[in-house]
Amino acid sequence: MNHINASLGYFIGRYPWYFFCTSLLVSLVMLAGNKDLKMEKDLRKSFSPRDSNSRQETEAYRKFFNISAMSERFNVLIQPKDGKTMLRPSVMAEVLQLDAYIRKACEEGSAGHNTLAVVEKDGNCGRRKVNQAFHAFQKALHIQEERRSKNESLDPELELNFPNSILYGQRIFVGAYLYGVETVTLEEYHRLGMVSTLSHVNAIGLWYFYEAEDTEEHRNALEKLTLLLFDRSMNDSEFETLYFNVYADAVGNREMIRSSIEASRMFIAGFALMFMFVLGVVFFHSVKYASLDRAIIAIVIAAVFSPLLAAGAAFGLLSWFGVSIYSIMCVTPFLVLGIGVDDAFIMLHAWQRDKKAKSKEFESQCDEDIVPQRMAAVFTDVIPSITITSVTNMLAFGIGALTPTPQMSTFCLCTAMAVIFDLILEVTIFGSVLALYGRREAKTGASQIISTVTKNPEKEENPASFITSYCQFITSSKAKAVAGVLLVVLYVISFVGIARMRATFEPYKTFPSDSSLAISLPRAKRIYDEFTPLTIIVNRPPNATEYRRFLNMVDELEAFPTAYGPDRTQLLLRTYEKYDRAAFQVAVDWGEAKPDDYHFNYNNLPNYIKSNKEAFQNDVKFDVDQKGQVTLSSFSFLLVGRQLSEWCERAVFLRNVRGVLARYSDFQALPYDLDASLLDLMLTVKGSLITSSIVTLFCMAAVCVLFIQNKIGVAIVTSAIASICFTLLGLQSWAGADLDPVTMVNMLMAVGFSVDYTAHTVYHYYKGQEQLSPIDRLASTLKAVAWPMIQAGLSTAICMVPLMFLTTYAILAFAKTVFIVVAVGFFHGLFVLPVVLTALPYSFAVHDRCCRRRRNLPAKQYFIDEKLTYNDGEKLSPCTDNLL
Repeated sequence: MNHINASLGYFIGRYPWYFFCTSLLVSLVMLAGNKDLKMEKDLRKSFSPRDSNSRQETEAYRKFFNISAMSERFNVLIQPKDGKTMLRPSVMAEVLQLDAYIRKACEEGSAGHNTLAVVEKDGNCGRRKVNQAFHAFQKALHIQEERRSKNESLDPELELNFPNSILYGQRIFVGAYLYGVETVTLEEYHRLGMVSTLSHVNAIGLWYFYEAEDTEEHRNALEKLTLLLFDRSMNDSEFETLYFNVYADAVGNREMIRSSIEASRMFIAGFALMFMFVLGVVFFHSVKYASLDRAIIAIVIAAVFSPLLAAGAAFGLLSWFGVSIYSIMCVTPFLVLGIGVDDAFIMLHAWQRDKKAKSKEFESQCDEDIVPQRMAAVFTDVIPSITITSVTNMLAFGIGALTPTPQMSTFCLCTAMAVIFDLILEVTIFGSVLALYGRREAKTGASQIISTVTKNPEKEENPASFITSYCQFITSSKAKAVAGVLLVVLYVISFVGIARMRATFEPYKTFPSDSSLAISLPRAKRIYDEFTPLTIIVNRPPNATEYRRFLNMVDELEAFPTAYGPDRTQLLLRTYEKYDRAAFQVAVDWGEAKPDDYHFNYNNLPNYIKSNKEAFQNDVKFDVDQKGQVTLSSFSFLLVGRQLSEWCERAVFLRNVRGVLARYSDFQALPYDLDASLLDLMLTVKGSLITSSIVTLFCMAAVCVLFIQNKIGVAIVTSAIASICFTLLGLQSWAGADLDPVTMVNMLMAVGFSVDYTAHTVYHYYKGQEQLSPIDRLASTLKAVAWPMIQAGLSTAICMVPLMFLTTYAILAFAKTVFIVVAVGFFHGLFVLPVVLTALPYSFAVHDRCCRRRRNLPAKQYFIDEKLTYNDGEKLSPCTDNLL
């Protein structure tokens, strides 16, 4: 492996312009794909798992209601400004005014779009008129109030109750529209002369569906319509007695895009901070090694722009293949910039630190061979380090790309590609710039370079006094006790944090917390606390002999603590059975049948549907044969849940309903919830997190085996990674994170990042000279990795600082994760691991002899032992042979 690294470094040092131009040209070709960059604006589609139960359920729902066009749903929650009841004439008048305005806006929005239809208005899209029951209730209420104002007796056929009212013998369900309802007893109703048993209604909710042909033009028209209504709802002066809130996907989509734009703006600040930090580090190195030159600005530019070019190339390549970009991917440049600059620091540190490559070993070389040999030595030293970092990050994000959520999957795929591209560009572009900088130095002569960078070699050879003192502390019993106590405290805090995490996902996490939608969303919880509809599609209805068994299934569904009972379940068969029994009783009264001859059947269903056409015509499908026998082919009913304002509770409710329906699979019943795809995500995120984390951890261990080649070392690195990830998950909980897709991707990212703080320490410790004592070995290790590790951690954290000023949960969670990983990584890499390594028996540090002999050969010897040739077939120059 060292042979390959040395060869690569040598040829980049020999032909820097070739590698620089080739890499830049290929990157620009991929970068050109960004001209066709497309962003996915659909929030629901972004987080919907690809292979979830909801897809089959949605298809069943669309097939049953014959929905072939694009559909959109939004609901309006209306509340009084004074907090009194909504059922006052003045308030109800404004409610009707608002409803009329919304329907008019829908009609105006459909101008020029013949396929745009408001379902509530004309009912021709295959579903019932969703607000019809509310309008019937409002008209009945108005009739009763007029009667009372004229001192007339109330109409006895208008029984205005909650959740069901009886209007001229027809039962209507009003629980979907009235919220925060308080009722009185029938005795109080009659005693007080009230027009209804509803003494107080806190809010009214209206539901709207509209559909259009699925074209870009129609989607834009529907989006514009919804946003128009939402923006007007933010103006509290629109109505005198009430205010309203609109909830729709289009509003969430707009806010999600806004958060991406804000993050992109913050990238400019992040880039500026990173550039200044890199400039400061490079300036420090130049002053330290007395090689200050104006050309260092080229090194800074190459260090910063190489990862940016890699990120841009990844976006462009995805665009070439027609992959849409998601809002969360605005974080990718931040991550790649942090990772890429870390690699540049490691290369720069090795370039300036390698005294052998700068002095004694090159004293007898020709000037043209100084830079290639120096690059060979640098690559031999650093390529394993930056490769293990990049490969582990690539694997971590690569495993994340297998997650079922499109937004997170594509984000991980893009980041994994960018990390690999960055590794290539750091080697070819930054390495080439470093070689060109070396050539500039070499113009003054190799001897001058040597003298400027090794003024006091004796001082450089000995570890700094601070490192020596620190290593003495690390090997003490006091350090072991401190490490043990701190780890126990950290694990306890993390365990408590993990135990309090909830598996949930709220839409507000994708847009800024200062959004108007985020402010109004808590009000919408009232709807789901009192009315959470779940449509059940029955594709194989029960026959007469299975009817009782079917009712048993419904009883089980209604028995859930979060489900209402029969008074709110909208089931056609229950009301039909009463109608059928009443019709049979008429036949008994006429002597046409005997009381004991009743058998449930569907023969009276057509007549019943005719008498309740507006209520049930869209809920049932049946066939009538030539003999008049009715066969029910499919139907739907509505199960109503309660206390389900939390998405995690809705997910559990949906899972429980599916479980019951699965036990009665012969009815082929499927539930439908518009948000089922997101609910499925919550049901699977815990298992996906555990599985993906374990797989990623094993992959990290496998990569470490290739580079560390010491079983004990690999075990230590793997344990440290697991420790960091466990601690991170618990601390994320205390930072406000839930168990959701964002946390899952953060954990995968943390697994990759944690390798930076563990593998380098163990790798350098076990590759040290065997004759050294544990303190000297540790001092040599920390001297090699401590400063680059600190620089890498600080650079990554600095890049994330601007994101902390954003208010979007998903973006903030990434930034917080990086800060926690850096802090916990420092703690493990610079304190815990040194304590563990020095506490282990010395024999654990002994390598396999053949591996050790091969691995410890100086970089220059590979060119001599293997007799490498140049591109033109000539052997190395004679001055190189003098190195023997």
